[in-house]
Amino acid sequence: MSEVASDRHWRETVERLRGGEPLRVLIGEKLYSASEIVLAPAFAASLRTDLIADIEAQIAGLTSEPEPPS
Repeated sequence: MSEVASDRHWRETVERLRGGEPLRVLIGEKLYSASEIVLAPAFAASLRTDLIADIEAQIAGLTSEPEPPS
């Protein structure tokens, strides 16, 4: 995935999380046989906040100018 596509992907993900898209946790190696866990509302809210912060940090890392060598 190119850096531009990755940046767009992360920005779209943050907007979906801010828009209230449900968080889903799937457990299992293969999607067709995975089990879904329903998160407790308080934990889901905390996880959503943490995910948004982590994704914004990822975006900042993609878009920041590299520091010149010392």
